[in-house]
Amino acid sequence: MSAKRIRAPEPDELTPAGGSSPRPRALPPAGQLRTAAVLALVVLVWRGGLLLIFGPLAARGPYSRGHLILGGIPHILSAWAQWDSGNYLSIAQQGYGHIPGDVAFFPLFPLVLRILGGGTVAGGVVAALILNTVALIGAIILLYQAASRQFGPRAGRWAVAAMLLVPTAFFFGAVYTEATFLLLALAAREAAIRRHFLVASLLAALATASRFPGVLVWILEVADWWEARRAGEVRPLTWLWLPLGLAGLVGYAVWLQVNFGDALAFNRVETTVFGHVSLLTPGRHPILVLRDILGFAAVTAAVLFLRRWIPWRRADVLFLLCSVGVVILSGGFRSSGRYLLVMYPLYFGAGLLATRLPRPLVAALTAASTLGLLFLTFRFTHGYWVG
Repeated sequence: MSAKRIRAPEPDELTPAGGSSPRPRALPPAGQLRTAAVLALVVLVWRGGLLLIFGPLAARGPYSRGHLILGGIPHILSAWAQWDSGNYLSIAQQGYGHIPGDVAFFPLFPLVLRILGGGTVAGGVVAALILNTVALIGAIILLYQAASRQFGPRAGRWAVAAMLLVPTAFFFGAVYTEATFLLLALAAREAAIRRHFLVASLLAALATASRFPGVLVWILEVADWWEARRAGEVRPLTWLWLPLGLAGLVGYAVWLQVNFGDALAFNRVETTVFGHVSLLTPGRHPILVLRDILGFAAVTAAVLFLRRWIPWRRADVLFLLCSVGVVILSGGFRSSGRYLLVMYPLYFGAGLLATRLPRPLVAALTAASTLGLLFLTFRFTHGYWVG
């Protein structure tokens, strides 16, 4: 009888954080459905609560909506279409080239809004709110499954709580790309862990078509493929799927070159139109460059230090560090609170730490984060900039 090769499982398939006991058995299909239904209900209650609390209170603030005209849309809905929402809705309604700097906003999200919303502003707002609610449900389910598999169900529940109660979590329910991007990132991660690299590449392609940091989803896939290759878990030609993960970014760059004569216009307008000063901006003061480099070094050291207590997968650590690097490189500090939302390894870490820290401290941190969420949601729905 020939020997059968047994694949060495991933660390997060074996044990929870401490590595001292086997991971819980997977729930049967009926149990998985019940868990998914409960998580969907949690998201709907969270979404409905924010709508009912802040929608009626919404008012036109001093920095509200700019060029976006929301005639005929109730405040309970239009309150969630602030700032960058106007760019997405304008692109969905009229296409690119009508607002200065609109090429900075990648095409997938406005394209879906145009298809679902019929090309109108009102339809786009409604489509975005429904789309993001569905995407958030999917992302929450994937987050809970991943965190529970690696750290146990209790950590999975706390990871979900951390994601929904982080002070800028309201962006998941606004006319922004955070919810859809996070769903694509987590789905691509799960596909890569299961060694379905064609599926992971297609999901990464959608992520790169939704925003530039989608490249990080592709990097995550490549890191998982490399691990699988070293372990002998993939077929020799599987690498042929990997370039597909950049199709969204490459396709948009080609389109920009054809229509605007600049394949990197999405990056240039960040400086020329929005005034973002990045690490590589010519003429930047050396002190500021040094500050950014030291800041990234400090974050890297902190992540590596925390890994002593939070056994993140190597690919997740790479995703986290590259995400911070993109923020520093692009100069997007004004939106850092929003960028942090899609750094899902942080939710894994928060979920695990919540099971280990003293309960009074966890309760205090949860209360403070909830108050921050309520305060920033109030400001956002009143038209103030909240990064």
